[in-house]
Amino acid sequence: LMWAFGIGSVGNLIAAGKIATNEPILIADFTSPSADTSLGGVVTEALRSDIAQSKAITPVSVTSMRDMLRRTQRPLDTRVDFALARELATREGIKAVLAGDVLAAGAGFVLSARLVETQSGDVLATFRETANSPNDVIKAIDGLSKAIREKLGESLRSVRAASPLYQVTTGSLEALRKYTQGAVAIDRSQDI
Repeated sequence: LMWAFGIGSVGNLIAAGKIATNEPILIADFTSPSADTSLGGVVTEALRSDIAQSKAITPVSVTSMRDMLRRTQRPLDTRVDFALARELATREGIKAVLAGDVLAAGAGFVLSARLVETQSGDVLATFRETANSPNDVIKAIDGLSKAIREKLGESLRSVRAASPLYQVTTGSLEALRKYTQGAVAIDRSQDI
């Protein structure tokens, strides 16, 4: 009965047999609001970093994604939108893709994500967090990450014990943006 209603640990995607424990999940680049075209990339990298703490799922690393791009003869700096993420996941046998959007909403933002089954395109789960101001974006990323990890099947105890992203890095969106740009630059320099 609990599984049918999606309640508790039996309501997660691992228990339902939709995803296996430690199954790789490809995270597509989130779309950005038109007023801040780099915000989607910042949210993507921060979310990937936060989800990497999971004991139940494994996000595909940036390095692995670059290897996939190489095999498809695409430039390494190609933006991995949802369509490309789904193509790469299909080629690599990855069962699910996490895609999302960052939308402007007044002075703040709405972060939405959807977990999609690669082959069928069926949406397995959707998630949404609101940031009332740019200063709340990091907290919203943390909330989004916890919701995703819990729905996938990570124990509630483990999800709650994870260090919040906004404490691990910074409370400043601008500082997170600079950190992300630096991390991406380091990754690119190691690929050369």
